[in-house]
Amino acid sequence: MYPGLSERIRWDASEGTTDFTLEYTLNNGGTWTSIGTAAAADRSALWAVPNTFSGQARVRVSRGAQSDESDANFSIIEVPENLDFEWSCPDSLKVTWDPVPGATSYEVYMLGAMYMDAVGTSATTSLTVMASAQDENWFSVRSFGPNGAQSERAVAVRKMPGEFGCYWSNPYAAVAVACDSISSSDCVQVNNASINTDASATYLWYFPTGTPSTSTDENPTVCFSTSGYHDAALVVTNAAGSDSAYFTNFVFAQTALGLPYFEGFETLVTLNGQENWSVYNPDVNSAFSITTTTALSGAKCVRLYNHNQDLGDIDELISGPVDLSGLVPGSDIVTISFRYAHKKRDNLSDDWLRFYAKNACDDIWSLKKTLHGAFLSTETSVGPWTPQSPEDWTTVHVTNVTSTYFTGDFRFKFNFENGGGNNFFLDDINIYAGPPSDVIVSVEEDHATDWVTSIYPNPADEELSVRFQLAGDALVMLEIMDVHGRLIQQIPLQGKAGSNIAMLDTETLEAGMYFLGISSTDQRVTHEFIVK
Repeated sequence: MYPGLSERIRWDASEGTTDFTLEYTLNNGGTWTSIGTAAAADRSALWAVPNTFSGQARVRVSRGAQSDESDANFSIIEVPENLDFEWSCPDSLKVTWDPVPGATSYEVYMLGAMYMDAVGTSATTSLTVMASAQDENWFSVRSFGPNGAQSERAVAVRKMPGEFGCYWSNPYAAVAVACDSISSSDCVQVNNASINTDASATYLWYFPTGTPSTSTDENPTVCFSTSGYHDAALVVTNAAGSDSAYFTNFVFAQTALGLPYFEGFETLVTLNGQENWSVYNPDVNSAFSITTTTALSGAKCVRLYNHNQDLGDIDELISGPVDLSGLVPGSDIVTISFRYAHKKRDNLSDDWLRFYAKNACDDIWSLKKTLHGAFLSTETSVGPWTPQSPEDWTTVHVTNVTSTYFTGDFRFKFNFENGGGNNFFLDDINIYAGPPSDVIVSVEEDHATDWVTSIYPNPADEELSVRFQLAGDALVMLEIMDVHGRLIQQIPLQGKAGSNIAMLDTETLEAGMYFLGISSTDQRVTHEFIVK
């Protein structure tokens, strides 16, 4: 055991009315130190193991003239931690660990045919073990102290096949990139992943289609002006020798689509192998795919056959790059809209749709909108469902894509989590800047509204979702005002016939009461809401 451990002592004894006395020794019974007493009815007690190393420890339990103690001495000493490997060469490797205070030596173990076998001892915190670098092995270590103290073995760690850190052996050239799919208007940092290299190693990179075409930096940045796959070569040299490697198709550069952006999926037969779309289907079942069975406009849309999925299944539809670099921070705004169709299977269904964005391929996804439960759909259909009319579709407007995302490599994705609901359909994705007249879906006139509106959540925290119903395409103005009637935010939206959902950023609003005005050319509705 190790110092500071809370250990339970157990014993047997006949019935009695006298309390038990508990003691321990660290010097083979030369002296005894009190642990405390236990009630006559108890047969166990917790002991805080002292912070003193010993190989001659025992415990004793007494009641009156009767006593019993440990059958043999045991050790109190810490177990070595952070077992690791400093290097691995063709015929040997170096095992390291953290020092144990008071330890006099250590013993290293390697997994044999059936058991952990001792392979050597060391008075320091490392040991070189003869073992092939290409073998997979498991190692452990324990510490020794004065008076025969020895710790338990540390939890074994695995050494995977392969060389590394072997600076007196030839290097092996390797490359890594944070993202292997970039916008052709952007650059990528190429990371050296070679093994057996240290600070004295040198590098010579070749990028046949890139700028620069050569580099001696360890981790150079290279730009590609044309779309498609690109190659690289690396020559790495250390004190023992050199190695070179050619990396075919190590990165793919895509042409970013500009604004206004519209995707109706009419030109696609499949989502697999597309430059501008990819799917993520970790459960290897039904995934996002192109369907011709229904569509809001045209003859095609994207379908997720969610009806036969398992609870908790995740599927994603991920975009390629979109160029937002022409937008001006502080003056321009960008709106993303999409149409979806979905129904529950029953009232208990709780599917989740999440919309994410990021400003570059190697950036972290940021959640921009979440819809689930009744806010995703209020209608139910037990059997596999397919939308039959435009009224089955809902339009979502995402307005909280800030100037942080005004880059040449903007990306977005749809994340759908099964909560026991029905199929999900997606169509007519729009990204546009400026006033609504700039959208690529033309609107000739405003239509009267079937003015059914709701907001959620209320109170709001970081964002407020607004749902409104339109009889036809119409220009809608959303306005947030404080209790004094002062205008805080004003957002114009090009609404579509049917159900629409817009997301308003409330994170910058101070806590308190506000009013949300929803208006078209002929009607206006005002809602009160609270920001927490």
